[in-house]
Amino acid sequence: MASVRRIRAMSQAERMALCDEVYGRQPALLAHVLVLPRLGVPMQKVDRVLHALLILYDLYSRTSAGGLPPVSEDILEQVNANQLALLKLMDSEERSEALRLCKLSVSSHPEINALAFLIGDLREAGITDMVTHEDEYCFRAVRNLLDAIIRVRGRTGDAGVPPRR
Repeated sequence: MASVRRIRAMSQAERMALCDEVYGRQPALLAHVLVLPRLGVPMQKVDRVLHALLILYDLYSRTSAGGLPPVSEDILEQVNANQLALLKLMDSEERSEALRLCKLSVSSHPEINALAFLIGDLREAGITDMVTHEDEYCFRAVRNLLDAIIRVRGRTGDAGVPPRR
């Protein structure tokens, strides 16, 4: 993925400049990451979530005609509520059914390749233990970022115009 290579090749100063750009154009997305330390997530893991945000921002800004539409806090709250509802449902099910629901959630995701990359990237960073709150918060934040971006792109379509009905 070109965005992964581009972000990995950036110097610290270039990454900071990109963070400034994200702050200017998508402050809710950046705030969604920057709240993680208040939830007890160590900075090393926050940095990995920020890395994921920069990749998503680069990818979807470049591939959305007219740029990426703004993501609001309301949209982030909606995608988080959807994710929490799924987790609550999975908690109430037997383990085999919960695993089936988890697999279905991933395999039916509209951006399955981006989601697979993000999950793999978190695992590569050692963020794998969904039992600990800090890892759960990282996974949920990354999924929320992706789902919120997908939602705003769906509202305007890739060409910046409302989708057909």
